[in-house]
Amino acid sequence: MILADTDVLVDFLAGVEPGAARVRLELEHGQLFTTPINRFELLSGASSARQTRLIRQLLDAIPCPSIDQSIADQAAEMHRTFAQSERPLSMNVCLIATVATVNRAQLLTRERTAFEGIPNLAFASFAAGE
Repeated sequence: MILADTDVLVDFLAGVEPGAARVRLELEHGQLFTTPINRFELLSGASSARQTRLIRQLLDAIPCPSIDQSIADQAAEMHRTFAQSERPLSMNVCLIATVATVNRAQLLTRERTAFEGIPNLAFASFAAGE
């Protein structure tokens, strides 16, 4: 499974490569999902009714499992751990990373540096099969 971060979903909507191609491929294979956090970020960034419609069409095609109590608790623990380090993580990053690790999914993002150092988090390549 591939968890699509907001940036690559924006790339898909804008036709920006290589993100658009990888999202398209994973959509075709039914291997793509996202999180409520990414859904929120996409919808809140829409600047027109047309853009909102396109975003909703994309999101309707992608599973978006809910963030349950266990995921929230694990993400909170990650957030507290990193808050005490030299490199604190945002709450959104902790939630997205926890959803990915709990679901044993690879995270597809251009923003890898935001997720650096998170244990057990795997990244998807933009090239299929890597």
